[in-house]
Amino acid sequence: MLSPVEVAAVLERQLARPVRAQAVPLDLWERGARASGVGDYPVETLLQMFRYYEHYGFGGNPRVLTWLLRRPPTTFAGFVERAARS
Repeated sequence: MLSPVEVAAVLERQLARPVRAQAVPLDLWERGARASGVGDYPVETLLQMFRYYEHYGFGGNPRVLTWLLRRPPTTFAGFVERAARS
């Protein structure tokens, strides 16, 4: 698993510009989402997801992903590199 700081470091290297990970308090995120017109259902659903990730983390299993994809999964750095080129 990559931490938010590690994700920012990968993005910074691949994009050749400063990237910083910053936690946004959920109440601030919610106010911003609602102010930009996001509806009740998506806001509530995303808040539940964010709370779950805060409590349990956001992990995955590369072996399961390899099985599902029938190939090795792309690394985050590889994904960012490919996306930056397109």
